[in-house]
Amino acid sequence: MSNEHTQVAKIEPTYSQRFTNMVVKEFSREVGKLEMTPYQERLAQHLFIGVDMSLKKLETDRAKKNADKLPVVWSNVNMEKLAIDAVHRVELGLDALIPNHIHTIPYLNGKTKKYDLDLQIGYVGKDYYKQKMAINTPKEIIYQLVYETDTFEPIMKTRGAETESYNFQITKPFARGAVIGGFGYIIYEDPTLNKLVIVPK
Repeated sequence: MSNEHTQVAKIEPTYSQRFTNMVVKEFSREVGKLEMTPYQERLAQHLFIGVDMSLKKLETDRAKKNADKLPVVWSNVNMEKLAIDAVHRVELGLDALIPNHIHTIPYLNGKTKKYDLDLQIGYVGKDYYKQKMAINTPKEIIYQLVYETDTFEPIMKTRGAETESYNFQITKPFARGAVIGGFGYIIYEDPTLNKLVIVPK
């Protein structure tokens, strides 16, 4: 009777899992012990994917325009700084795979000769964590770009109007022209708290 040997394949961690482990290790070494929830681990893995996609795009652009510059690749990244910044973004609940949550901006550090990655928070990310942490949470936030052929009229609080509001009309939907500004409208349960934010170009 022959002996059957069953080999159990060793499951190697994915690159995103390795990144998460590295973040925990580096943060624990620099700041203190860190334990992530399963949800935070998933956000960290999403952050790796988002940063990795950004690095690949940045490196492609560098190779075309500035071939003499240091390659924008993982081996040239300041991982200690990235680990600390990554934890801060994860703690805010930001998801790098959601558009405009996080933008990766590299800066070459003259001392270390490595890239410091600035994980800038996009406008969607800012709204997300502000709503998450706000005492008075908005019901909805509306964003709109205003083009030169659009009609936009802000309505501010006055004696006759207790609520900030606006009138907005797209007059030429297929030929709107150039962007001339934008606005955000924050809506609360109590309409008197509604806020109109106007952003010029």
